[in-house]
Amino acid sequence: MKNKTFNSATIFVDGGTNFGYVHLQTSTNAEETLAAKQEFERFANTHGVRIRSYHGDNARFAERVFKDSVADEGQWITYCGVGAHHQHGIAERRVRILTDRSRDMLQHAYLHWPENISSRLWPYALKYANHLENHLPLNNRCSGLSRSARFSGCEQKTDLKLQHTFGCPVYVLE
Repeated sequence: MKNKTFNSATIFVDGGTNFGYVHLQTSTNAEETLAAKQEFERFANTHGVRIRSYHGDNARFAERVFKDSVADEGQWITYCGVGAHHQHGIAERRVRILTDRSRDMLQHAYLHWPENISSRLWPYALKYANHLENHLPLNNRCSGLSRSARFSGCEQKTDLKLQHTFGCPVYVLE
């Protein structure tokens, strides 16, 4: 991917655990969206999760190549009505949260280190915002487990000391 920059992303959200997966893309064409689906399913399989269905909008997810992949995997897909993004509140909320948090992280980093922070770091801020959403512990109603722990079924604990502020410089000391 030399000389190509990420300018879009496909975001998958598990409806049961609210676990999110972000796949960065250089284009919104059908092939890259299909590659995003395949990467998400590969990731889910490594955590013992099989994706059985999708709910999406009528854009790339309604194209023949995507629908064929869904059928080939024995999955099924439903769609929001045309222009009715409100019919998929879980995913739309996740997109809003990630958009707001990645923008906030970039602005914060720019205030502290303007000579090295630019909008080119947006994909990394988006991925890190999703990482934090997935790995920070939830409230006590959910047993204090993270979305990642609930998605994988493993009672893993996140070491909060290892979560850093986005965009701050890191130095290796000998």
